[in-house]
Amino acid sequence: MKKKSNRKSSAPSPIIKTKPLTSSPSSLNKISDLKKTTSLHIDSIKRNIDCCYSDLLKDMDVSHIRLQKRFQAQNQACEQSMVEAEMDFKKMIDLISETRDTMEASYMDVIAEAQAQATRLRKTTIPELKQSVEKAIDTIRTHYGAAST
Repeated sequence: MKKKSNRKSSAPSPIIKTKPLTSSPSSLNKISDLKKTTSLHIDSIKRNIDCCYSDLLKDMDVSHIRLQKRFQAQNQACEQSMVEAEMDFKKMIDLISETRDTMEASYMDVIAEAQAQATRLRKTTIPELKQSVEKAIDTIRTHYGAAST
């Protein structure tokens, strides 16, 4: 997609024209006339060069300003992207920390439940099992008439 250029086209500086040198002997009778005409042409060329140089400087300034604005816009966009990336990174870190905390709490709950079950087993089930085994042994002894020691 091409952008419409809002650059004002500057017309080139007008080139100052002087009368061309003629080779007719009547117009250039003297060396002083030749020097004068040559000097006028050189001055005209110098003015044209100065005008062209001035136009070049103006164009360079306009280009420099345009590039500077583009750089600022891109730099600002880059900084905005960095800020957004840092915010996303912080959100991810917070989410990871929250998930880790939840997993840690869940693990602690599982460990506490396992310890509670082990304690309950040790306090109730094992003594009940011991009584049941002792009762079965007593039943076998009485059945076979063996004395308990």
